[in-house]
Amino acid sequence: MFNIRPCFIIMQDKKDITLALDLTGSTLPDNDIAGALNFAHTLYPSLKVHVFGSDSLKEAMQRGKIDEKFYVFHNARALDTTKKPQQSASDGNCATALALLMTLNKESMATVSMSDGTYLSAMSRHIVGAYSETLSLASKIPTGAKSYLLMLDMGANVAVGADDLLKFAILGSACARVYLDKEAPRVRLLNALGDDVRLNPMAYDANIYLKKDSSIRYDGFIAPDKIFLTDANVIVSDANTANTALKAAKGIADAYDSGSSISRFLSKMMRPDWLTPWQYNASVILGLKENVIACHARQGKDALALAVVEAVLACEHNLAQSMYNNLTSDKKI
Repeated sequence: MFNIRPCFIIMQDKKDITLALDLTGSTLPDNDIAGALNFAHTLYPSLKVHVFGSDSLKEAMQRGKIDEKFYVFHNARALDTTKKPQQSASDGNCATALALLMTLNKESMATVSMSDGTYLSAMSRHIVGAYSETLSLASKIPTGAKSYLLMLDMGANVAVGADDLLKFAILGSACARVYLDKEAPRVRLLNALGDDVRLNPMAYDANIYLKKDSSIRYDGFIAPDKIFLTDANVIVSDANTANTALKAAKGIADAYDSGSSISRFLSKMMRPDWLTPWQYNASVILGLKENVIACHARQGKDALALAVVEAVLACEHNLAQSMYNNLTSDKKI
């Protein structure tokens, strides 16, 4: 049973879309992956996918009786993250490289990969190319039944500075204009310390940079406990702060869900469906020349189904090209 929200149930394709799915990094049971793919086929009947995975996954898909017109299966080796990204990019047997090459060569319109986000970002830069010096993982965070904001960076960079946070804001604003249909996206800077007085040096400097850039509609700081309650369209942060804030939210949800029967019942009654944590686990890599979506390898089948949905939406919006056009017209690249 999948918990994708009703607003995701599209079921009528605007155009035929082909995706490349690198599933070799998944820790999910093969049957769960097959179920997620079957669900994606139900949502998008004309969707075509190239699946890169193991023999056991192929067998699970056959057992699940997934329509063979829906997919083409490729047996390929999982990504070896002990190698440098540029080495993996030239590995002709690596599933991630093959999926990205398929998107580069226009055989697919987007790549979905269950790989480490930082590594995938670096590897994608080598294969599909980038128009931005800085890349960023952006996740759609629900702020209501049918409203979202973009949070970035969710893991494309190991270390960042204040100037990178400004670049994230520029990328996030361009994405929100295309992806969320916001003409003038409201941008906020995540401050883990919770107020405008206690600031680390990076947040202090980034605040100054953001205020000076007139192309950004900057509304100041936001505390972690206000993420789901804000009217902001874009929240920028370093990956550690952003992920810590979201993991805290997930921890609260897990605490309720693992409690007594009555606490679990009350949790489900009090927490709306749009707050379920797996919904943040599909991230678009911003700054690339092609659409690439990272899905956390350890999340459940709902997160994989969501990643496929996000990939379809990115294709329908022609996200990578539209962002490039947007930033070029604004003379930001």
